[in-house]
Amino acid sequence: MSNKNFVTNLAVVMKNRKITRKDLSEMTGVSPNIIGMWFGFKSKPSFNSKEKVCSALNITIELMENDTIKELPKQQIDYTPVDKRLANNLPLVMTKHCMTVAELSRRSGIAKSTINKYIAGTTSTPTLGTVGCLARALGVSVGTLLN
Repeated sequence: MSNKNFVTNLAVVMKNRKITRKDLSEMTGVSPNIIGMWFGFKSKPSFNSKEKVCSALNITIELMENDTIKELPKQQIDYTPVDKRLANNLPLVMTKHCMTVAELSRRSGIAKSTINKYIAGTTSTPTLGTVGCLARALGVSVGTLLN
């Protein structure tokens, strides 16, 4: 298993999806400094960190470690705005995980009023970091909330 492939492929995926190191940090809970050390090949990502990254990006560890990704495969793009997808999926995931707005707020650090606005679809598009916080609090990937 190659850490170099993982980091090289991570850079390609992040560029393709326009994700910054700060975004990735917020999505995974991994420090931006640690992520920077990966890219400088001064530190190797642990298996746990790789799992967090792959879960947040909705991509397999095997693909990230074993192949050299030049470009992500063409997929059908969902042009539904993020806020609408979050409004559709967040209540379903919360119900599946038996989580109330109050509990999600406590676990994610996001105000109950903001979560209610996301559910109602009445707020501006949330940042990837915010969606990452919600996903971590629910124990799901960002892709689960947005797909």
